[in-house]
Amino acid sequence: MAIIKKEIQHPRRMPTEGAFMSFKIDDIVYGYLQGIATYDNVKKRVYLTEKALQDAKVVLADLLGKKSSRTISRKIEVLMSEENELMAFDEETKQYYFPYDKISKYCVVSAGILQELTSVYNKMAVRVYVYLLDKYLWKEKEGSTYDFTIHELKVAFGYSASTRGSANSQIEMVLKNILKNLKANHFIDYEDYYDTEHSVHPVPRKLLTFVAQTTEEKGRFFEEETIIPKEEHFVF
Repeated sequence: MAIIKKEIQHPRRMPTEGAFMSFKIDDIVYGYLQGIATYDNVKKRVYLTEKALQDAKVVLADLLGKKSSRTISRKIEVLMSEENELMAFDEETKQYYFPYDKISKYCVVSAGILQELTSVYNKMAVRVYVYLLDKYLWKEKEGSTYDFTIHELKVAFGYSASTRGSANSQIEMVLKNILKNLKANHFIDYEDYYDTEHSVHPVPRKLLTFVAQTTEEKGRFFEEETIIPKEEHFVF
């Protein structure tokens, strides 16, 4: 089923490389703040006031499982660090904003999608969604399709390719649950299959067939939505 793309009003630019793709960044915090930010027509960017940020900390503390205010503040400090530069403070306007440059790679997402994602899912869900959206749009532009493995996602998010044992199983289980729930909630769609051509043993892969950029696309593509309960929190 073909979906007619519409221009996204006041889009959120989500990084598809660099610090955001690392598991060390809390993507739920970043995604939530981007989703509730206000668009600045003069500076052409989204921003948060000091009050909005403080209010957001209260909501995030609950979303992340009753975390302390200090814990949320530390996560925001990580976003604003010189190493990551995913968020910054403008002394002139007294606004917190999300810097980007034309060289950096990013994909465009609606605020509504981010708000839905961060209200239902746990850590890594936004990152998984953004990663797959980027790949889907790239292949769609080329007129082809994209397929992937759980192992690919794990490595893309900074986990060691050589991780084995219970640690590896836990990471892969979390990723599988996120994919299953994103599909069930109609953010993405994919087909499972086994690749028997490029390996001695069949390799489970997923063929990505759809990723919604907006809540409108999500609604038009699927007639009904099923909300899946929030999956358990895992600590890495």
